[in-house]
Amino acid sequence: MVELGDGATATVVVGAFAGATSPAAMYTPIAGAEVRIPAGGRVPLPLEPAWEYALVGVDGAPIVSTPEPVTLADQSLLYLGIRRDEIEVRAERESTLFVLGGEPFEADIVMWWNFVGRTHEEIAAAREDWEAGAPRFGHVVGHGAERIPAPPLPAVRLTQRRRRG
Repeated sequence: MVELGDGATATVVVGAFAGATSPAAMYTPIAGAEVRIPAGGRVPLPLEPAWEYALVGVDGAPIVSTPEPVTLADQSLLYLGIRRDEIEVRAERESTLFVLGGEPFEADIVMWWNFVGRTHEEIAAAREDWEAGAPRFGHVVGHGAERIPAPPLPAVRLTQRRRRG
């Protein structure tokens, strides 16, 4: 956990954020941190300019300066892109958000449900492997033997997302 100023704190779940490092083993340069901001608080969140980031609203509707203020509703994701060294967040009432960041993928990617690949075919194969219980996905300790079923693929071809900066 790290103090961010103005009463705000961050609990670093994975990677490193604001000078604190999680003990979780990671194999790619990423960061994930839960940020709590007290009512009336205003805090700059430090970011790595070469990384891409997103903020996820958890509770309390924090307000993000992007430069226009954006209220981050619960369960919503705000993509910040790359080339930022910080972003200011304030809270009119006690608020919680989650910071996700990491090195951008080198190539454009296809993302669907819990899968990331380079092509529609890779996503379809990953879904088939998931449904078949393939060992490449491992097991979530403490979750039991049940696997959450993947939804059916959409009736359209999945396409690569284009990076926005």
